[in-house]
Amino acid sequence: MGLLNIEGPDIVPESVVIRLERSKSISNRILILQALSESPFPIRHLSKAKDTRHLEHALQQRTQPLINAGEGGTTFRFLTAFLAATAYKGILTGSGKMLERPIHPLVSALNQLGAGITYLKKEGFPPIAFNGQSLKGKHVRMEGDISSQFISALMMIAPTLPDGLTIELTSPLTSKPYVRLTASLMEQLGAKVNIQASSIQIPPADYKWKEKDAFEVEADWSGASYFWAHLCLLPMQEMLLEGLFENSWQGDSILGKWAIQQNFDCSFLEQGLLLRKRNNMQYAWTDRIDLSDQPDLAQTLFVLFAKLQQPIQISGLHTLFIKETDRLHAMKQELAKVGMDLTYDQDGNAQLVPTRPLAKGQIAFQTYRDHRMAMALSCFAEGNAIQIQKPSVVEKSFPGFWKELGKLGYLMASPPQKGF
Repeated sequence: MGLLNIEGPDIVPESVVIRLERSKSISNRILILQALSESPFPIRHLSKAKDTRHLEHALQQRTQPLINAGEGGTTFRFLTAFLAATAYKGILTGSGKMLERPIHPLVSALNQLGAGITYLKKEGFPPIAFNGQSLKGKHVRMEGDISSQFISALMMIAPTLPDGLTIELTSPLTSKPYVRLTASLMEQLGAKVNIQASSIQIPPADYKWKEKDAFEVEADWSGASYFWAHLCLLPMQEMLLEGLFENSWQGDSILGKWAIQQNFDCSFLEQGLLLRKRNNMQYAWTDRIDLSDQPDLAQTLFVLFAKLQQPIQISGLHTLFIKETDRLHAMKQELAKVGMDLTYDQDGNAQLVPTRPLAKGQIAFQTYRDHRMAMALSCFAEGNAIQIQKPSVVEKSFPGFWKELGKLGYLMASPPQKGF
């Protein structure tokens, strides 16, 4: 499916139940921890995201001389540390944009521990080769303000090292909730994690799931953000977001606090989070937001505030330059199509301001091979007709996104391809 037309909606239901995809972040972490565990344990509601399927397959193929991690950054980074910790001998590669995403900070840290990983093509980027050496060190240095996936990858293998591991952070830690999420999952399996301002200390331990019930993966709060934005924009009264937990370690669960600030009635039920509108809703509740701990919510907010024709300043977005695409550049290009000007600096401080009334008529949006671009931009279909190019990118984290969006009343169709 190369193009998707979205229109409307003309008829909006008063209430809707959204079946969210389960968290890719939790699923990928628990798969690595399960593989490192002294005994297998059952996992319930594992994410169906493409990245998670790739990781699950790669772990099954971990004795093969060549492993392909696909396009997922999390998948590749977690596998890199896992394979080094298990003395793998062979090649780890990726596909698509993953071959352009840096891996050097993690490889450098693992080589400090004796991994002996080498680059097969461009220095600092996949593919990489492992020579089967065992890890022996107990101390590494790493910047704290790079991708938290590098740090989480090291944290998860730390208890399996003979002397554990101390990760010395040479700069302040960014995306703290993702690091805390990793620590929480590790601790549920018996590890101990001591997170300090300038270091993370993890002694040796055996991973073991001690509960009788299977480990249950929570739904994805990042995926929930797009439906929250649609709820803000549509004349709909309530929405049940299935699978969300009240006590969540996901950083994007801040969405619940935002909804309360907007005067939503928020109730956690057995099925998930129920959002109900009040008469005195406050849609643009602030003009300055720090997303250092929740950078994946940036695209949702940019599009929501563009639809509301409200200026917004967002800081803490420095990691968006090296995601599936340069997300700030991509948002700048697409928001310009509707009359919004997005400016930003290299420190990740961004400002969005309207330059003209919001554009109407059919607008074709690019997705830049980025799942979050596609899902966020879908909000522009409220009261309008748009085209989303390469809509299948949502399979990376939320394969059922377009089906769930249809529950809100939107009309969606793929136009016939030329030549058929």
